[in-house]
Amino acid sequence: MTDRQWQEVESIVRQHQRSLLATFNHEDKERYEELKPILDELYDLAHGGLVCDPQAVMCRDHLTDE
Repeated sequence: MTDRQWQEVESIVRQHQRSLLATFNHEDKERYEELKPILDELYDLAHGGLVCDPQAVMCRDHLTDE
């Protein structure tokens, strides 16, 4: 996916998280908290903060001479 597509996904999840603030009952608070780490990862994907992990399949090719 492109950075723009990841930004769109991040925006949708963030909007959903914010919508939970409207009622913010116990279940909504739990869901709000569940979305925090998801948004952290989406932010990295959407804004180029993703650091290459040598163990990751998609990074291996450029780390070797193969």
